[in-house]
Parts: sequence; structure tokens; C-alpha cells
Amino acid sequence: MSGEEMPDLVVHNIGQLATASPDGEWNLQLSKDGYVIIDGEMIVEVGEGEPPAARDALDAGGRAVVPAFSDPHTHAVFGAWRAQEFDLRLRGADYKNILAGGGGILETVAATRAKSADELASSLHEHLDVMLSCGVLTCEVKSGYGLDREHELKMLEVVSRVDSEHPVELIPTFMGAHAVPPEWGDDADGFIREMVLPLMDEVAGRGLVEYADVFCEPGVFTADQSRTVLRAAREAGLQGRIHADEMEPSGGTQLAADMNCASADHLLAAPEEELRGLRDAGVTAVLLPGTAFMLQKPYAQARWMIDAGLTVALGTDFNPGSCPIIDIKLIMALGATQMSMTPAETLVAVTRNAARSLGRTDRGVIAPGFRGDLLVLEAPDYLHLVYRPGAPLVRQVIQGGRPIYERGVDVTYAYRTTGEEGER
Repeated sequence: MSGEEMPDLVVHNIGQLATASPDGEWNLQLSKDGYVIIDGEMIVEVGEGEPPAARDALDAGGRAVVPAFSDPHTHAVFGAWRAQEFDLRLRGADYKNILAGGGGILETVAATRAKSADELASSLHEHLDVMLSCGVLTCEVKSGYGLDREHELKMLEVVSRVDSEHPVELIPTFMGAHAVPPEWGDDADGFIREMVLPLMDEVAGRGLVEYADVFCEPGVFTADQSRTVLRAAREAGLQGRIHADEMEPSGGTQLAADMNCASADHLLAAPEEELRGLRDAGVTAVLLPGTAFMLQKPYAQARWMIDAGLTVALGTDFNPGSCPIIDIKLIMALGATQMSMTPAETLVAVTRNAARSLGRTDRGVIAPGFRGDLLVLEAPDYLHLVYRPGAPLVRQVIQGGRPIYERGVDVTYAYRTTGEEGER
């Protein structure tokens, strides 16, 4: 084979290759002494034994290799942390009472409004650097800490800007219906009608977002108000996502099924009969066990959902208040230890299922025809991802066939949209 005919990269000497299957099953495909061939950005061959030649080679050193992770639910653009709120909750304060008193989301709204776009972009870069080191290459990011036209646009423009600068691919979601800001008092209907819906049309028309989300929860937005938001999202050409039944039953899970949302998220208090509706409608249940952990709430019924045939994904819900956990590997460990998921199911949930909940069907699986987004672990077996929570287990990250991160080495990112390289 001539040099011109050679594929671009071979990742070889893989001690264990662990991947979800493309067909939607929960079992993993495992192989030993393997290799992966990537040409351009796409995987063209996966095998065992002696690999064919390629222009470049990466020796995995007998380590485990898994697909790169996707995080399907974050609030990663925000103005300040809320450590004092965490202390209050540990002393017995209730999350909803904190919100009613002007804290919680509304405290972050004030801090985010006060920050410049450059300041928000800088902090988002820092968050994404950490996510990348944890193995995330695709990340959903919501607005919702602006809650007026000026600052919601500022947040979404920051997401668009940073998406062009950082290798982690950002999936933007408009969440103007995150809470009712103080200047609107108790007029949630007016806020939706006069701020959320016109701005949704604007950001959709400008191509700033792919999804729209709403916080359907007693004391925030009712199921009827949330339906109005999701219907408008559909008319604007956006898919819906929904914060549903996080604290108590709200009708949000049923609404997600009725509106054929891409995902219903949280679901800590979702009734089983409504969860069956998600299955029948093909809505992904995005579970966020880090939030239950931080709020000391009962966990979502992951085991029941999987056994009932639902598609389940896991995400961090990374935000400055209810869940400042940024490491999706810790979320996997919580899924296994607190929600009775098997280690294999947690890996499927943060790779194939998470990516598909974001409309990215080209990744999350190591097989021909999928993007060459891989992680080389500092471990011989994928089980270490849940067995050793908190350990820095991601040794190398390969994105679209290009090694872009190695633990302990200064990183030169290959920027996705410009092809330029820059140090961070």
C-alpha cells in the first residue's frame, strides 16, 4: 500500500476496547489486543491483533480505550459560584425556599448580568478545559442566567464564540424559561409572552440555538406554561428539552412525551405511568444523579427505567448552585452506586445515548462509520471509570482522528472550526 493510500491514524496495542453497540442495546462490545483505524475524521476499521499501517500511530500501551463522552445537560456559562448557598443547604435550608428568597438561580442571574462577555467566555473556556481532561468532547450548554433579551443574547453569543475556539463541541440550548426574574414579579405568563417567546424566535432565526428548554416545576413554570414554551419552540424550528419532575410531580414528564421532546431531564419525582409515556414517545430520559447527591434528594429510578425499556442518558447538570460537579466520571459512579446501573450501562449512557439525545448520531460508538472520538484510559479496564471515582483516568483524548489532549502534557488544541492551533 502506498503512503497516499494509507489511513491517517492507527490506535494500536489496546488492552481492552469497550464500546456501546450501534444497535441501541445496553450490552458493551469488548475486545482485547485491539486496534482502531481512522481516516479523516471517521473510523474505518476496528480489529484485533496486528494492525495495518497508517501515516501516524498511537500506542495505547495495553490500556483500555472507550468512546469519548458527551454531556447532555449543563449550565456551564455563569457569573459566579454559590458556595454560601451550599452551606445553607447543609444547615437545612430548602432549595425552593432559597429560590423564593431571591437566591438560587436568581442570585446567579444577577452575577451573570454583571459579567462582560469576555469574562463569561474566559470562565467557560476554563470549565471546558476541565471537561476535556475528564473525556468530554460534546457538551450541551444552556442559557437561562440572563432572563432578559440583552443578557440571554450575551450568553448565547458567548457559547457560539467559545464553540469556535475550543475543541469541545458545544450544543446550545435556549432556556429563557429558567425562572421568572424579579422585575416581572409573579407575572410568569407575561414574562413568557413578552420576553421568552419573542426572544426564542430571534435566537432560532439567528441560528444561535438547536434546542429550547423550560423548567417545569411547581413554583417555577406550570405544565400549561411549559407547553406554551415548547409549542413555540417547535414553531421556531427547535427541538424541546424539559426540566421535568425534579422536586415533585409537575406533569412535566407527560408533557415531554406529548410534545415529543428530545429529552426529559432530572425525573427524580416522575410517576412511573408517565415514564412509560417517554418510552412510547422515544424521549430520552436524561438523569442527573449529581443533583440528587448535592441536594440530598432521592435518586431517579434508573434501574426501573432501563428495565422498562426507556433510553437513559447521564449528564452532570454542571451549574454553580444545585450541582457544581463537572466530572462526568463521578456521575457514572453515582449511576452505578446510587441508581443500580451496571458499569456497562453507565458507559453506554454517557457515550452513545448522551450523544443521540443531542442529535449527534455520528459519535459515541467505536465502529466503522462513526467519528474517531476516543479516550485512552490510564487503566487496563473500563470498569475503573466507576471503580475509582475522582481518579484522573483519562490519559489521552483523540478527536476526529487527531490526538488533542494528553494528561500532564501542555495541550495544543486543534480548533475544530478554523483549523488553527493555539496554546491554552
